[in-house]
Amino acid sequence: MKPFEFNLQSVRDLREGEESRARERYARAMQEMKAFNLRRRKVEQEIEDNLQATRKESAGRMESGRMATLRAMHKALKEQLVALEPEEQRLRRSLDEKSKQLLAARQKREALDKLHDKQKDAHDRESARLDQLALDEMVTMRGTERVF
Repeated sequence: MKPFEFNLQSVRDLREGEESRARERYARAMQEMKAFNLRRRKVEQEIEDNLQATRKESAGRMESGRMATLRAMHKALKEQLVALEPEEQRLRRSLDEKSKQLLAARQKREALDKLHDKQKDAHDRESARLDQLALDEMVTMRGTERVF
C-alpha cells in the first residue's frame, strides 16, 4: 500500500501559517500593552511621590509657593493619567481582537489536524487490514501446498 498522503496538506500548511502570523500579531499587541502599562505605572508612581511630598511638606513648616507647585504638579499628573485612558481602551480592544483572531486561526488549524489524524488512522487501519489479508493468504497457500 502506498504511504499516507493528506490531500489537504497545502491547506493545512496555510492554516499553520495563518495561526503563526496571528500569534505574532497577538504577541506584538501584548508588548504594546505591556509598554503602555509601564508608562501608566510611571505616572501613577509620580502621583504617589507627589502625594508623599505634599504630606511631608504639610507636616512641617509649609511654604505656600511650594504647596502650590505640588498641587499643580498633582493636577498635571492626574490629567496625564486621564489622557492615557483612550489609549488604554484602544490597546485593550486591539488585544481582544488579536486574541479572537488567534483563537479562530487555532481552531481552523485544529480542525484540519483532526481531519488529518482521522484520515491517517483510517489509512493505517486499512494498511494493517491489507497486511493481515496478505499474511492470511500466505498461510492459506502454505497450508494448501502441504496438502498436495
